[in-house]
Amino acid sequence: MAKVLTVFSDDARIQNNELSLSGGGEKSTFYASFGYLDQEGSVAPSNSQYERFTLRLNSNHKITKAITFGNNIGYTRTSSVGIDPNSEWGAPLNRAINMAPLTPVVETDPSRLNAPPFTDQPVVRDVYGRPYGISQNVFSEILNPVAALAVAQSKGWSDKIVGNAFAEIEPTTGLRLRSNIGVDLSFWGDQSFSPVYYLSGTFNNTLNDYTRNANRGMFWLWENTASYNRSFGLHNFTALIGTSA
Repeated sequence: MAKVLTVFSDDARIQNNELSLSGGGEKSTFYASFGYLDQEGSVAPSNSQYERFTLRLNSNHKITKAITFGNNIGYTRTSSVGIDPNSEWGAPLNRAINMAPLTPVVETDPSRLNAPPFTDQPVVRDVYGRPYGISQNVFSEILNPVAALAVAQSKGWSDKIVGNAFAEIEPTTGLRLRSNIGVDLSFWGDQSFSPVYYLSGTFNNTLNDYTRNANRGMFWLWENTASYNRSFGLHNFTALIGTSA
């Protein structure tokens, strides 16, 4: 069933769920967590939604008495459809407040429906096929806010993986060799579609437009250290050398 658009909502819901597991034994331990967040906006809820899924896994393993291995991995997936509700120009709140009070949300006057622009322009219609009202007195960016929301079709997304793994060897008492590598990998983008529409003489579109952007980035860090610690009676000696790239 098609959804009726609204500018304000008194029932903007937030759903937040988390589940975590942990355990292990003498040689291995682990921790895992899962999270899901779903949030609706109170302004233009059909065009203001945020969803996030998270996953995390940490583990530590004692391979032998001298060798230890561990890792930390996190993954986050977000998907959003958003607007700027407080923008000075072109925001739903601004349009709702400043729209001419005699302009109906949906036009039902036969004399208006049988005259331009309703007869010669691709005016925006609701889910029942009724055209949205168009002001005869207020122009510029002050539009019918519900009609403007009907043609605003865009969303953003992102995937992010952050992880590191390490190995530590203690070949002899006091000497520790450790190698740690970490990576931050991200994919993000957005897409938007603009149909043919007529909102006013200033705001209209004569061609369908579709835009999609995709980006990716990666950062990594590799560290290697060697440390030595020894006590001589009341004295303690520690040395550390390392590289980072």
